[in-house]
Amino acid sequence: QKPALFALCAAMNGNAAVLSICAGSLHTADASFLALLLCAIACALCMRVRFGVIPGALVLTAALALDSSCCAYFGALMIITAASDLLASGDVKGFLADAARLLGVLIAGVAIYLLGYALMLRRSGFDEQIQPFFFGGDLIQAYLSPFRALFAPLTVYPLLNTVLRALFALSCLFALVHCARTKGKTVTLLLTVSLLLFPLLSGLTLLAGQESLQITAAHCLFDVLVIMLICRLWGGSVRLQKALGTAFAVLALGGIVFSNQVYLKKNLEFESTLSIMSRVIARAEAVEGYQPGSTPVAIIGTPDRSILPSSARASNT
Repeated sequence: QKPALFALCAAMNGNAAVLSICAGSLHTADASFLALLLCAIACALCMRVRFGVIPGALVLTAALALDSSCCAYFGALMIITAASDLLASGDVKGFLADAARLLGVLIAGVAIYLLGYALMLRRSGFDEQIQPFFFGGDLIQAYLSPFRALFAPLTVYPLLNTVLRALFALSCLFALVHCARTKGKTVTLLLTVSLLLFPLLSGLTLLAGQESLQITAAHCLFDVLVIMLICRLWGGSVRLQKALGTAFAVLALGGIVFSNQVYLKKNLEFESTLSIMSRVIARAEAVEGYQPGSTPVAIIGTPDRSILPSSARASNT
């Protein structure tokens, strides 16, 4: 199943969350990616190693301490893992037990994190800032946010991407029909509930406030969900595996080209800002009485409202 493995790598690396973290929050990229890894470890401890709820909750707490938005990533990951085991074994009781265990890890991990967060603020003297970090938002907007992210991607092929995403969504419906024929009504019902809960759990963090690309890492797991369904239900079809790999190759290529454009733009903006600020500092040093390191300096306004950017563009032209 090499095409499926390739599609999985493309889905996990060529998405808006990775692009936005590397382009806009590179100083926190290590912490964000480590948090995602800890989420996967917490899920594995609970589902594969069978260490129980408490070890998984503690690892998830460590992930939340690095990046509180990764609770949505864990929630989406636990849906995929539980649904995958359900399709592989058909064990309904095992699925319910796994779902309850994973939900316990999520609740316990969030509770421990909030407790530690509150204690930290109290110790620091900021008691009035103690508040849950993902309660009180718009439930409908949080549920719809994964769909907006998938159908409005950061790519150079927006129309083609929309068509492929629509086909992926349609494949989920075909998966339910195929599951009803081969796995039975009970398994199909549980799989349907899992698919309906997936958007809510992957948009869990957006219940806290405004949407940001840095907190949409869970949305890329929709692609992983599609790959899992196809591999579990039609894993023996070589043609389907090749088509899956080709589709994600196109998605990855569009994301790669777009990310290079973004990084080039950011580099040009950095060089332009450095040039402008160098001229600002040079003018400040030319003022009589200015002492570097001791004279207070206040910069008022923004570079786009200064005469320096326009004069710099004129000289470059």
